[in-house]
Amino acid sequence: MQQNHKYPYQNMNLTDMEGEIWKDIPDFEGYYQISNLGRVKSLARELNFYREGTKRVRRFVKTDKIIKQYTPKNHINRFTGKPSYHLTCSIKTELVTHRGSVARLVYRTFVKDVNKFKERVVVAHRDEDPFNNEVSNLYIQTFKELNIRNIKAGRLTPPKINELPKETYAKIYKGRLIPIAQYILTGELIATYPSITHAAKKYGISSGNLNNALNRPNRTCKGFIWKKLPTDGTENEMLSD
Repeated sequence: MQQNHKYPYQNMNLTDMEGEIWKDIPDFEGYYQISNLGRVKSLARELNFYREGTKRVRRFVKTDKIIKQYTPKNHINRFTGKPSYHLTCSIKTELVTHRGSVARLVYRTFVKDVNKFKERVVVAHRDEDPFNNEVSNLYIQTFKELNIRNIKAGRLTPPKINELPKETYAKIYKGRLIPIAQYILTGELIATYPSITHAAKKYGISSGNLNNALNRPNRTCKGFIWKKLPTDGTENEMLSD
């Protein structure tokens, strides 16, 4: 008897669903596949188990199986007090268990791989239904876009600094700027900058590397000597763009 399921992942039958396409999950080829509808399948294979201290090998044949998906517990949104859901699955290779977001696995397999932290993006759902992991329902969203969406939906409170008067915000921001001076190795001043970020951006270097040069004696960066300037405005006239 055919059962009706609200979502494809709830269907544990091995028979392909209408329009379903299966592909190997990258890095798990021959072990696991995922479909464009968001279902995950463990592939048939022979497993060998070695009993410790002996040469006996136990062979076990594993058949095709649809993997059960679940929502991690205790994911409560601290602003709404309601559960925050996303589907996860566990896959095993060489006795090591890997857990991951099904939405990310679908997107990685059928669209492209993305680095969440390096690219600062997440895989989001067009209909905002976390149980609908069909590839056509998934898209990439930046952290900033995600925060804006969550604020509009009442799932996130805007940063308190946004509630401050513009004058107060400007004063806080200005206090974080540390003007710096740039010298050639003979000690001649050639330029000043209103902040480390400004100088780092001009020379295409990281703020961290430039900060290291500022905080360590006799340390250079990009072949120049860098020094912090007083924040009272003295010696802080811009000498270059």
